[in-house]
Amino acid sequence: MSDHRIMVGSFVALVSAMAFALNVVLAGKSYEYGANIHSLNLARAALFLGCLLVVVKLNRSQPAFTRRAHLLCAAVGVLLCIEMYVMLGAIQTIPVAVAILIFYTYPILIALFGWIAGTDRFSGKLLGLLGVAFGGLVIVLVDSPVKLRLEGLAYSAAAALVMAAMLITSERALQHYDNYQVLLYALAVVTTVILVMSMTIVDLALPATAPGWLFFTGSTVFYVVATFCLFTAVSLVGPLRTAIIDTTAPVWAIVFGLILLNQNLTVQQIAGAVMVVTAVGVHQYLKSRPDG
Repeated sequence: MSDHRIMVGSFVALVSAMAFALNVVLAGKSYEYGANIHSLNLARAALFLGCLLVVVKLNRSQPAFTRRAHLLCAAVGVLLCIEMYVMLGAIQTIPVAVAILIFYTYPILIALFGWIAGTDRFSGKLLGLLGVAFGGLVIVLVDSPVKLRLEGLAYSAAAALVMAAMLITSERALQHYDNYQVLLYALAVVTTVILVMSMTIVDLALPATAPGWLFFTGSTVFYVVATFCLFTAVSLVGPLRTAIIDTTAPVWAIVFGLILLNQNLTVQQIAGAVMVVTAVGVHQYLKSRPDG
């Protein structure tokens, strides 16, 4: 792998992490101007689906899924829909930085699943990193200057669990299929589910002002940008190097949350966040080593 390829891929991975953090922060701003979680998720899914249709068409790749693969893709779509809702639900009730920090523990959860299932060997180093990450989270949660609602914490934890389940399902059962085709199928499921919900049991609320539309559109666009950059980075430098850089998203969430939402963390909380980000990043690095 050339140095230029590594540099470009690392930069794209960094853009993905920043875009993901920014999209969540902008979602919080769009709520302030009248949008709700249903309209934002529908806009994200529809835009993402349209972009994927173009990509798949340009690649001239034709889906050749088995019946089992169809069912698994549908399952990935359902999990993605749940993850979108619980993640955006979390930022309605707790600071964005805390929500994303809890969400980005999902690589540790994947490692735990591998140990329990017996597919990955037990590692004392990774167990120690798990302890560091857990300790950092405790510091962040206990030292909060505002009372953190249990509902928001539960949403964030659920988002991490669902993300881990979705990646395990797609990586282990759908690894031989084109990623964009799998995503296209999953987004079709998500869009259909939200459309049916909006026509039956929920109401779509859109921003009431021009600034609200700016935040709404920004959140939608940056969500798509983050995901496409993530896949591009994986194709350039591989999933492990990409994952290491992607774990900086909580740091960017702290920065953007302070600038746009005036959501500040204490010095102790920042130290706890550094513990979590470092533990997850080192975990990803160890996985990238042959003896990890």
